[in-house]
Amino acid sequence: MRLLFVSYWGLNEGLTAATVLPHLQILASIETIDQIIFCSIERGGEPIATGPILHPKILHIPLVSQPKGNVFLTKANDFISFPRQLIQICEEYQIDKMICRSPMAGALGYLAARKNNIPFVVESFEPHAESMIESGVWTKLDPRYWIELYFERQQVKAAGKIFPVSFHHKKRLMEEGLSENKIIVMPCCVALDKFKYDAAKRSAIRLQLGIQENQTVGIYVGKYGGIYYDQEAFDLYRDAFHFFGESFRLIILTEQDRSEVLKKCLERGVDANYLFIHRAKHDEVNAYLSAADFAFSTIKPVPSRLYCSPIKNGEYWANGLPIITEMNIGDDSDIIVREGGGVILDRNHPANAFQKLKELISKGRARNSEEIQRLAQRHRSMDVVESIYRQEFTDSSKLTNI
Repeated sequence: MRLLFVSYWGLNEGLTAATVLPHLQILASIETIDQIIFCSIERGGEPIATGPILHPKILHIPLVSQPKGNVFLTKANDFISFPRQLIQICEEYQIDKMICRSPMAGALGYLAARKNNIPFVVESFEPHAESMIESGVWTKLDPRYWIELYFERQQVKAAGKIFPVSFHHKKRLMEEGLSENKIIVMPCCVALDKFKYDAAKRSAIRLQLGIQENQTVGIYVGKYGGIYYDQEAFDLYRDAFHFFGESFRLIILTEQDRSEVLKKCLERGVDANYLFIHRAKHDEVNAYLSAADFAFSTIKPVPSRLYCSPIKNGEYWANGLPIITEMNIGDDSDIIVREGGGVILDRNHPANAFQKLKELISKGRARNSEEIQRLAQRHRSMDVVESIYRQEFTDSSKLTNI
């Protein structure tokens, strides 16, 4: 069997390292898969070479986005040129099936599949258009919203299988008329060993940052704005300092401008000496997570967030960190209520959530790590992905033609 795997992110992006490359390695381990052509979308201008990566079975062929003056013209050109390239790749490499990661990649797969009649699945499927409206990134006057919404609906009709990331979304898709046989829930999973709690790294980072063992450390990894809180996140940091007092320390790992992040913290009275802001490489994150005692997961709880599966939550749990988040964040909020792994925040009464976190932290970092890592094994292990892949891609009759 020959697979084409289409991702909407670039080879060197963090999401690719966290969610795409591990999937490719799992697929390469399946005996019935002979070759995988991996297409990433490259927008940065730096040349990305075509060639084998990760495993002899995997050949990387980048799709390069050509700037056309503005975002709309560039996107329009992408949606003309990329499907043509995918069709050529399918013909040249005699592709049997396509896997599209995200509904944006699924749109390209759908356009290519209309021409070559190759069955495709869409994994990491979420109502992206709806989410962008609710998060305030797009408006309903934005043509990107209508284009994305159209393609999401076409994928649901045409794909051999849809892999949503939450059981809430599976329920909704079934209510909308999609057969349960076409739906497989695949949450955003992580390589647990890569993020596993490391006591030695905890000691090393705390020593480096001048943090005492009896001091409480909160950590945030990710962006601000869009689907994530911006100002509200910094308000919550302020509330944490008020609750824990001078013994609290905050680590922020973000790719966003350090001076701007620092400015927002200082505006809320946060002492810069109690704060560490860093642009960490993906393989550095484990050490900083290990140094922390709990993690902020400040995702806007808009209605469509019920259908998400934040990769950062999987990484936090893999490290054994309790999470502070709100209700209706994918299946994760339900898991916290039912099984532990963190606390649910009521933004009107943040001290209540911090009190519960304090009680969790008092159990000790090692004990929390053991308990929460078991939770991660149940819900966010790559074993979940491998089980689904082996079920779906070892039998050529599994997917029907489009």
